[in-house]
Amino acid sequence: MVKIRGNLNKQDLNQLGQAKVVETKPIYHGITTQAPEKTKEGPKKKVSAHKFLITVCLILLLLGVGWGIYTGSFSMGVVAVDELTAIHVIMNVNSTPQQILTNASTIEELLNEQRILLDENDYLGQELDQPLYDGMTVWLRLSVPISVLADGEIYSLESQPITVKEALELAGIKLGPMDTVSLPLLQYIYTPTDIEVKRLRVETITVEEAIEPPEVEQERTYLAPGSSTVVSEGRKGSRQCTYEVTYENNVEVSRKELDAKIIREPEEKIIGVGPSASAVLAELDAEGNPVLHTAQTEDGATFYYKERYEIETTAYTWTGNTTFTGTWPKRGTIAVDPEVIPLGTKVYVVGYGFATAEDTGGAINGKIVDLYMDTEQECLSWGRRDVVIYILAD
Repeated sequence: MVKIRGNLNKQDLNQLGQAKVVETKPIYHGITTQAPEKTKEGPKKKVSAHKFLITVCLILLLLGVGWGIYTGSFSMGVVAVDELTAIHVIMNVNSTPQQILTNASTIEELLNEQRILLDENDYLGQELDQPLYDGMTVWLRLSVPISVLADGEIYSLESQPITVKEALELAGIKLGPMDTVSLPLLQYIYTPTDIEVKRLRVETITVEEAIEPPEVEQERTYLAPGSSTVVSEGRKGSRQCTYEVTYENNVEVSRKELDAKIIREPEEKIIGVGPSASAVLAELDAEGNPVLHTAQTEDGATFYYKERYEIETTAYTWTGNTTFTGTWPKRGTIAVDPEVIPLGTKVYVVGYGFATAEDTGGAINGKIVDLYMDTEQECLSWGRRDVVIYILAD
């Protein structure tokens, strides 16, 4: 160590800075010799066990990170590196902005990074090779699938965001004045959408409708007490009705009656019931004893009769004329020879039912009866046949 007393000026500092170190050789008893050179021998290097283990662990760690990055299951390291150089870009897709942190340098690289594949129906507001910069907005309108259901068919479209009206025009659908659409016509479509068109139309129709005959019960003295059966089926009436009918996709959804008039009044369906036991009529034999002839209808009702015999029968239907007795013919009306069966007589014809002799005919002579049927087909099915007829008790 050099100690200095007194003041030290800058010149002295400079002289000190320029001082040289002079090496001196050791003097051995007045003899000057060169110092012997020393050879340095380092210790032999040995690889310790813990260093070996650390090396193996580092290798395994690097392999694991590499595999994780390759498979996509580990990306923390990549994100950490990306954030150092990433920029913020706004992607406005179908009017929906989204901020993205990216390392892409062009718009094309950004789309690849976001796995967006453009087709001919998509619209990009910039060029693919345009460079990206921080805060940049990329405008993109992707096509969306649109399904239109109309006239029983489904029209599939792929288009950029358009209005419902434009979608219908693209599908070739023309709307009628009363048609309805499931969505507003001016609504824009940005997502996969289903559109349904309902065809509406109104028609005025006039139809003839049947009027069901009302049912009434009437006592019949020729029926046994407690018995009941259909004495007359009656006849349906008809009326002419005018309706305003609304159809939706050719299916009727509503009907409003505008006018109606009766064409033919219905005739009552008569259910005959037997009288009380005390009112039963009986026929007396020669000795004055009551004689009751009973038979059963096909539906099981018991009735009283005076005579029973087989007779030939035919059938006829509506002619537009009244009967000989002035009534309108209906099921239960029969034409007879009045000399055999007096007009007004009530009978039971097996296979036909209860009837009343109300009409005559030029071809009805002797034991032959003409039965009234509602339709020509029923007449053909009946044909000409022999049946048992019962003359009912009064």
